[in-house]
Amino acid sequence: MRNRVYIILLTIFFSLNLFAKTTIEQLYEKKLKFTQSGEPLILIGVGEAQSEIQLTLLEELFIQSKSKKVVKLEKNSDITIKYLVKTKGERKLWLIIDSYPYYSDIELSKYEEYVKNFKKDNKNLILKDIIVGNLSVIEGNVIDIRKKLLLFGPFEDDKTIQSIKQTLYVKNKIKTEIYAEVKSYPSGKISLYSEDKHIATFNNIFEIDGKSVKLNKIDYGFGKPAIHNPIFDGKLYFSINFNEGVSITNEIPIETLLRGVVPAEIFASAPMDALKAQTVAARTDILSKIGTRHFSDPYYICGTVHCQVYKGVPIYHKRSDKAIEDSFGEIMMDNDGIIDAYYSANSGGHTENNENVWLSRSRISLRGRDDFIDWANSGKFMIGITEGNVKDFIDNPPETYASVPSFAKKGSFRWRKSYTLEEIQKFIDSYIKINHIESKCVWKDFKPQGRGVSGRVMALKTICKNNKDSFTVYGELEIRAFLGYLKSALFYIEKSDDKIDFVGGGWGHGVGMCQHGSIGMAEKGKTYIDILKHYYTGVDIIKLYKKDKIKK
Repeated sequence: MRNRVYIILLTIFFSLNLFAKTTIEQLYEKKLKFTQSGEPLILIGVGEAQSEIQLTLLEELFIQSKSKKVVKLEKNSDITIKYLVKTKGERKLWLIIDSYPYYSDIELSKYEEYVKNFKKDNKNLILKDIIVGNLSVIEGNVIDIRKKLLLFGPFEDDKTIQSIKQTLYVKNKIKTEIYAEVKSYPSGKISLYSEDKHIATFNNIFEIDGKSVKLNKIDYGFGKPAIHNPIFDGKLYFSINFNEGVSITNEIPIETLLRGVVPAEIFASAPMDALKAQTVAARTDILSKIGTRHFSDPYYICGTVHCQVYKGVPIYHKRSDKAIEDSFGEIMMDNDGIIDAYYSANSGGHTENNENVWLSRSRISLRGRDDFIDWANSGKFMIGITEGNVKDFIDNPPETYASVPSFAKKGSFRWRKSYTLEEIQKFIDSYIKINHIESKCVWKDFKPQGRGVSGRVMALKTICKNNKDSFTVYGELEIRAFLGYLKSALFYIEKSDDKIDFVGGGWGHGVGMCQHGSIGMAEKGKTYIDILKHYYTGVDIIKLYKKDKIKK
């Protein structure tokens, strides 16, 4: 009896958040944290809400009501979370013009030419540089992901910054991203209801054990809705965000996080060495991103394709768990430190250089390379895929690791997408409107203006019947989005009287590891070390920390 009372009292004690010390400032802080044993502790965004949130309790919960009484909520009870924003918080918006290693000196004068016209209209706009990222030492290994950002701003509203962002992109071919400088945090009330009865209200944050609840109808999509009903290990935080809504953050040790990432990113039934390669790549990529994105969100990374697809407990699988166990603590490093371990579904037979896709300096570990098995028939493509040979490469590809795996989805290695002329014109009209382009373009033709080493189109000219209305779209992802989200920018074009066909290869940006290719290599007997060294040039695989001895 005494033991039972003791357990109940402990449950109440924790449910009342008497030990909770997480503040809104700590959620927004971009500093790597650790568990008591020294394992990296990750804050990952698992949902955003602009309305109420529905939960189902998986165990009984004791919580303090608004009248200060302890209320017992039964297992399987449905809980509704509602919120009231008190202050929106303040943030300054800047454009990231360029990025450098953190120790670099930046000559601001060379960038003044690009921004001088904007500064004429607003004397408060300046160029400045800042350092972002983290420096950590784990088991004697230095993990330095600091980098220097060159910023232009500040801007007071989204509309202005988006307009200038597009102008720099369209007229000057400058890829920019947005940096949000937090000046003050949003605040408000988060309230819990059960059967429309108010139970409790919390200031700014509500914290609960992840496994004690199931989230209902949470969107984990990026751009397109994707709904699931997840359960998460670790802690869940519901906090007021800058979008006048609520963010859901999961705080979880990295090795546990990987249990919900690896089988979401690759088939759990894939060969074990492909699973291990995916695990090491995912672990590396998570650690390399901390402090370098989601600057004004209450988490380090998000659980979508923008960062890492993460679905939590429901997709844990014994095979991916074994891959995580067997590669515990392993990451990839090159001469510059921990690498950005990008990957995509299918390279189409050749991977791409990182600087051709994103605002980033070229990295030796992210060089585009062939994925060929059939060397006898691949010689003509050894210098890369060009405008002169891209049609032959797509129509008559040599055998590649990306084309052979039994797991590869049909329509990923090679594909065809058809549009009517009316659909093409709608794409053009929408792009002109969104990007504030002075053009009344009536479509006539498309002409690639440059390709990366993999054959992916880096610049696509839209030729209009009135030539002065013609314009060019720059960037791999921008081109895919412009054309109705093509699977990749590796394509050539076929025209007829009433339609246009984009005939292409691959699925995704093509930088780093090809996931289907990793499966193909594993099926051919390659180890996960072989796979990683094939796709990431010049890397070493190190054990950052050990399971039996983790120290900060």
